[in-house]
Amino acid sequence: MFSVSGTQTPCVGVSIGVERVLTIMEARSQQARAAREGGGEGGGEGGLPPRRRRSPFVEVLVATIGANMLPHRMRLARLLWAAGIPAEYLPQENPKLKKQMEYAHEQGIPFLVIVGGDERKRGTVKRRRWRRS
Repeated sequence: MFSVSGTQTPCVGVSIGVERVLTIMEARSQQARAAREGGGEGGGEGGLPPRRRRSPFVEVLVATIGANMLPHRMRLARLLWAAGIPAEYLPQENPKLKKQMEYAHEQGIPFLVIVGGDERKRGTVKRRRWRRS
């Protein structure tokens, strides 16, 4: 680098067109979104609008009905993970079943495993899959 004192300081410089890079990234994001939503045409599964998929790897949402079920959601998710099944659950203490189902649909999670008090006592679960219309 040039200086008034006459000493030279070595340096390296890089220049990129940030605006161009951001424009390309935005276009790719829109293309990916359109591809996930089926090009904006048609509906999603179960007659619902096209879904977004936050993670293509999550296959099961563990949902519960009733109060104080978070430990049971966590335990069931851990069992699914141990079996190699990608699963997720909502971390709220007592989410409503409707909220959990909406979340699964919004995120594109195809299966729900539902546990309520009766299922817990019997050691069973209910399962639900979004169906295509």
